[in-house]
Amino acid sequence: MKPEERLILLLSRVGLSPEASESASRLLSGQIDWDMFIEQANANGVSPLIYKNLKDMKGVPEEILSRLEGIYRVCLRNNVINADEADRVIAVFKRASIPVIPLKGSLVSEYIFRDIGLYPAGDIDILVRHSDLNKATEVLLADGYTQIGHERDFLEGSYHLPYMGQSCLVELHWNLAFRYFDIPPDFWWEDTVVQEHNGRSYILLSPERYVMYTAFRLYARGFTPLRFLVIIREITRHYRDVLDYHRLMEFSARYRMVKLMSFTLGLLNELLDAEVPPVCPDTGREVFTTKRGHRFLRRLVLSGFFKGVKRPSIRMAVFTLLQDSVAETFMVLLKRLFPGLSEIALRYDIPPNSKKIYLYYILNPLLLILRRRR
Repeated sequence: MKPEERLILLLSRVGLSPEASESASRLLSGQIDWDMFIEQANANGVSPLIYKNLKDMKGVPEEILSRLEGIYRVCLRNNVINADEADRVIAVFKRASIPVIPLKGSLVSEYIFRDIGLYPAGDIDILVRHSDLNKATEVLLADGYTQIGHERDFLEGSYHLPYMGQSCLVELHWNLAFRYFDIPPDFWWEDTVVQEHNGRSYILLSPERYVMYTAFRLYARGFTPLRFLVIIREITRHYRDVLDYHRLMEFSARYRMVKLMSFTLGLLNELLDAEVPPVCPDTGREVFTTKRGHRFLRRLVLSGFFKGVKRPSIRMAVFTLLQDSVAETFMVLLKRLFPGLSEIALRYDIPPNSKKIYLYYILNPLLLILRRRR
């Protein structure tokens, strides 16, 4: 890797170890292409975190610190707005007696990172029970939100419904894994944790399920950008005294996620010095991280971080090797080539009542090969 890339990996974490700090100082004493550094940090969503680690280190030009500070302050401002609206929406649901679980975003930055400005927030993602979905929709519509996108029946194929408010987009989820893994929606509500934070009470995923959800999200996005891996590291750090890795791997074995979880935990140790304990799930199979395929996929992950992604569909097809069996890999690829009509409507932005859906369904394999990230 280039010095800029190594420096980004070293600084994309909460709290530098003495070894990481020393390695970063050595890199800073050499030649750094700062324009490239900031461009790649922004692309990976880790600039605010890097700023916090760099601001007290020597060898950083004042102009660069000033640029990074500006990025951090913009992220902080946006996250405060996002967190205020998330709190307000959660309170609305609470008054309607609808239990909800907030996911990622500004609340996670404040709770997991201990700094609301460190993890860029986008949408307000909320998990609801499927049985509460109709009521939750009515509550959001009455609160001034408007459902966007296609008809609801088609959107339900992706396990979420988006609603636009005056300042934020809210997405209601009722399952946190789909297509690649068959996990029942009720699984996420088991062993939930009620957490008090800044005088507010939240229902949160159990630590093991939080790691599973964020690992699936990283996988479903083709292992980019870097911030999706960083958040898993910080969850393992935050919950290091209570996270049960044996239980995590038991869940992973139950839902056929052993290879994905082993690979992800291996990446945390190798790229972000996460100090995750060695995991050997009691499945009677060799852990995937011991095989050559791990090195190949690791290079693919790094390439996505620092060189971008030109063929996301082909890249995702390669990562299906992380399915627990060849048969499962084949089924995932088959579903990618021939998904449900609702997913075709979403994927190509076609009205659900248009006959073009059937044409796109036939052409989908070719379109996936030709498709590029915008």
